[in-house]
Amino acid sequence: MSRVNCYPKLCLKDEAFGRSGSHRVGFATKATLLLLLGLLGLADSNSGRVSAATLPTGFSETIINGPAGANWNECVGITFEDNGRMYVWERAGKVWIKEYGASNWSLLLDIGEEVGGWRDFGLLGFALDPNFRVNGYLYLMYVVDRHHLMNYGTPNYNPASNEYFAATIGRITRYTARTSDGFKSVDYTSRLVLLGETKNTGFPILYQSHGVGSLVFGTDGTLLASCGEGASYSSDDIGNAPETYYAQALSDGILKPKENVGAYRAQLVDSLSGKVVRIDPATGDGIASNPFYDPANPRAARSRVWALGLRNPYRMTLRPESGSHLRSDGNPGVLYIGDVGYDAWEELNVCSGPGQNFGWPAFEGIDPKSGYSNANVENLDAPNPLYPGSGCSRYFYFHDLIKQNTSVTANKPPFNNPCNSTQKIPSGIPQFLHTPPATDWKHGTTLARTWIYNGSGVATAINVGAAGSPVSGSMFPGNCSIGGAWYSGSDFPGQYKNTYFHAELGANWIRDFVFDANDKPVSVAEFLTGGGEIVDVATHPIDGGLYYISWPATMRKISYSSSGNLPPTATASADRNYGPGPLTVQFTGSNSTDPEGLPLGYHWDFGDGTPGSAGANPSHTFNAPAGVPTPYTVTLTVTDNAGQTSTATLIISLNNTPPRVTITSPVDGSKYPMSGDTGYNLRATVTDAESSDGQLGYEWQTILHHNNHEHQEPVDIHHETTTVISPVGCDGNTYYYRIVLKVTDPARLSATNEVRLYPDCQSNAPPAITVWVEDAAPAGAWTGAEGGDGWNWVSGNPTPFSGVRAHQSTLAAGIHYHYFSEASAALPVNAGDALITYVLLDSANLPRELMLQWFDGASWSHAAYWGENLIPWGTDGTASQRPMGALPAAGQWMRLEVPSGLVGLEGHTLSGMNFVIHGGRATWDYSGKSNASSPPLPDTTPPSVTITAPANNATVSGSSVMVSADAADDVGVVGIQFKLDGANFGAEDTTGPYTITWNTSSTSNGSHTLTALARDAAGNQGASVPVSVVVSNTGSGTVVWVDDAVPAGAWTGADGGDRWQWVSSNPAPYSGARAHQSTLGAGIHYHYFAEASATLSVNAGEMLVTYVLLDPANVPRELMLQWFDGASWSHAAYWGENLIPWGSDGTASQRPMGALPAAGQWMRLEVPANLVGLEGHTLSGMNFVLHDGRATWDYSGK
Repeated sequence: MSRVNCYPKLCLKDEAFGRSGSHRVGFATKATLLLLLGLLGLADSNSGRVSAATLPTGFSETIINGPAGANWNECVGITFEDNGRMYVWERAGKVWIKEYGASNWSLLLDIGEEVGGWRDFGLLGFALDPNFRVNGYLYLMYVVDRHHLMNYGTPNYNPASNEYFAATIGRITRYTARTSDGFKSVDYTSRLVLLGETKNTGFPILYQSHGVGSLVFGTDGTLLASCGEGASYSSDDIGNAPETYYAQALSDGILKPKENVGAYRAQLVDSLSGKVVRIDPATGDGIASNPFYDPANPRAARSRVWALGLRNPYRMTLRPESGSHLRSDGNPGVLYIGDVGYDAWEELNVCSGPGQNFGWPAFEGIDPKSGYSNANVENLDAPNPLYPGSGCSRYFYFHDLIKQNTSVTANKPPFNNPCNSTQKIPSGIPQFLHTPPATDWKHGTTLARTWIYNGSGVATAINVGAAGSPVSGSMFPGNCSIGGAWYSGSDFPGQYKNTYFHAELGANWIRDFVFDANDKPVSVAEFLTGGGEIVDVATHPIDGGLYYISWPATMRKISYSSSGNLPPTATASADRNYGPGPLTVQFTGSNSTDPEGLPLGYHWDFGDGTPGSAGANPSHTFNAPAGVPTPYTVTLTVTDNAGQTSTATLIISLNNTPPRVTITSPVDGSKYPMSGDTGYNLRATVTDAESSDGQLGYEWQTILHHNNHEHQEPVDIHHETTTVISPVGCDGNTYYYRIVLKVTDPARLSATNEVRLYPDCQSNAPPAITVWVEDAAPAGAWTGAEGGDGWNWVSGNPTPFSGVRAHQSTLAAGIHYHYFSEASAALPVNAGDALITYVLLDSANLPRELMLQWFDGASWSHAAYWGENLIPWGTDGTASQRPMGALPAAGQWMRLEVPSGLVGLEGHTLSGMNFVIHGGRATWDYSGKSNASSPPLPDTTPPSVTITAPANNATVSGSSVMVSADAADDVGVVGIQFKLDGANFGAEDTTGPYTITWNTSSTSNGSHTLTALARDAAGNQGASVPVSVVVSNTGSGTVVWVDDAVPAGAWTGADGGDRWQWVSSNPAPYSGARAHQSTLGAGIHYHYFAEASATLSVNAGEMLVTYVLLDPANVPRELMLQWFDGASWSHAAYWGENLIPWGSDGTASQRPMGALPAAGQWMRLEVPANLVGLEGHTLSGMNFVLHDGRATWDYSGK
């Protein structure tokens, strides 16, 4: 078995440390280190080699060269500023920067004199202050060279010396970049140590790995840092491991005596080791909203701890858009953490709240870790108040204070005192449920897992992709979990947006994980293989792409393109998105970008059937029939000159306003009972000025808010529906439910409303338990046993779960069981009841399977089992042999719970029960049922219904009058029947929105009555108030200035070799019989007209238009339009390059409009008149100008 860490190929000779000079202690030869690495199973003489990676179709890689060429000097991390500046840091202590669009790197900072760059250590963490461009603060986390730590500032200090393979610390410092040179250099005198200001206050570094990791800023502006537990990776380290530097660390004060517990430092709250810490970036103090904060000592380790139970959390990242902006909320955001495993399992952990304990070393992956979980290591911060009772230790063991995750309240903290199970461990001593990894994967094989609660409510592993697994995809191998990055760009295919890419060093892969809104894994897919020893992953905030570092010298960027050229990014916006028609909207597309900096062509499709526009920022007027809400989907397509495209869409909704939404049930601020599940009707008052309720789309969602994260239920699209609220809360945590309704009208405008429900802690009564077996078999029953088993009633070893006695199976091999039958004290089972039994498995004699059977007076074929399927009774997967998951945890009382419906017992009466195991021994107690709630009352309430269109006393005409209705019911509406003058009008509408189209031409003119009849599932009916209507059926465009000829009275001219050429084909005109074509020529050439008597008046807000078709074989480099207002030609707009030197660029005399329009097709050029200074002017001339190439023109005007 290999026990894996990061950086498997470091420090092969002195030069690799990035500094000259001899090591003070711990010098290792190349051969020695190769031997060490060989023992780890990872030695490779080609330490810098990176084989070609394999990526999905359309993806490619490019090398990101370092300051001295292709190879970097042990680069370990990448990050970006929002402006695109790139930061890369090297293990030896250098930070490099490259400005966005630049090709050269510059050195920002070098603290190599202080950094200890050996084995898995060095400058590993780096972060920019969220307000960096104001304050210039940057943060570094690194292992300090011991020589510097012990001697700096004394006569013994030699800046050329270093001391490795000895005890030292990890440190967090802050430096300030200079504003005077644009934050391109650092003021070294600004150094501020936030954590580790002395040898006694840093992260203890006690062996060759498991040191500092990542720095990440929370959404709330706090600084989070990860660090390993400093233990040995070559033995089960529970303190005093001889291969570690613990003795030296104790002598130096680097390690406190209570911390000499090896890997269990990860479980010691008052230690920085094996933790994520959360500190104030201004002071280094812990944050008051941290889970173990001590206001009397804000710099204590416990005050700084945010999460614990980590082994080697090398890389972590914050999920975008998570967390609160208020420090007091204790919600910096959700952290995704790669934790390097020991000898079995690698972990991807999700930290969604304070004080989460990821289990190490009591757990590795999802499972308890043998060798550690049963080690009796005392927590010197946890005295046992029952000491010196019989057999009672002075302090609790670490494994007393952490248990496997469970949904069973009785098994959650506070735990039973191991000295007396009738007493609890004091709540002032931190106690934890294990937070299992979102995904774990096994060394040496292709096996990856996630977890679910089994039938007993205990966290249990389930394979990725297995039946019943919440995570789809294929399993995978690995042995060194690194970390990753969230991808929110749009340059990858849509399936990758808002997904998480995680890297694995040992197996050289990056995988794409999909997580839901509650940070639960949904799927995993292979993305990159053969990527080398990946140590960091990042994304570019502007250009997208995925960057990764292959240790020790290679950085690569992954890009997507089906043709090799990367597509541009289309960005579209509008100054308004709804209003009455005609509606003039100003669009902006000039914020679109191209990753290679290629010029962009623009094409706007306004979705209304009118010609598109080639302008970067066109204005367009939308029209629709008066009073008819009409949505238009506007699509911007940008194209680079290599043919790659990108699109963006907007919705413009004419004659429309958004809906108004008010939730009326449940009432905002209501309290839900804690006695059991409660159903609520979801109702709302919704109005829309243009649409009936039946035309609106509803999206109800119930969201459970728990502390600083949320659990979302699926969306319900019924207009009226119900939700079930479970009794959570009143346990010291923050719980409430959010009921959210989003309503969208047919013309695609939306509105949202929300109410909140809170737990009623005055009614905190749990569901009733009916106990059937406790201290004796039920009255009237006879008992039996087989397979060497027997009814063994015990009052100790173990202590019963309840009462004075429990019954224990006999220790035996194979199938053995004891049972009772024909009890006169029978147990009736109602619909929804759960059958329960408590069991304690003998941890020294663990069964391979346990089974419960129930007898209903007719059959024993009602059974559930846990563990292996070795007891061959019944048909697997049916009520006679229902699988319930893995065995419960051993050595503690665990609740087995089986929904009675799964074993076919709803409505049955039980008179017998069988307790069966295969091998081993178990103790049983407290069997019975958990009662369901009372059955619902019959529905006798009729629905209500209202006709929402047309309005009462309205006059209607035409063939498409919309008739709609809105209905509500305490359970649900199943159909609406419209009626016209009392007779059925069309078929019953059984699905919302409830509408029908009325062709009034088939109805006589005059007064008519509309009604609607709503029906619910119980047959109750409700009628609307009648609506009277009167049927009465009786019987902005473009101003074109140049089409087929110049305007009347104009004279024409041309220059630069151009002339007026009227053509009727090649190409066919856009409009009319003729178009005018420029002559093919080089340089500037143009043709024009002036002094037309048929002038064109331009009003405020109007748009000047011309259609153009560029010759695809002779594409101009620039085109320009000029207009003459009788006084000046200094009114011009241009597309493409700026080669025609007329006017002042960026003004009305030379207004840039973006890239050239697409060639080979008629494209509409639009120029807002105000941009060229022509609002209120009258035009009498126009000039059509090109630089190079040829174009055809038509249909000019406004």
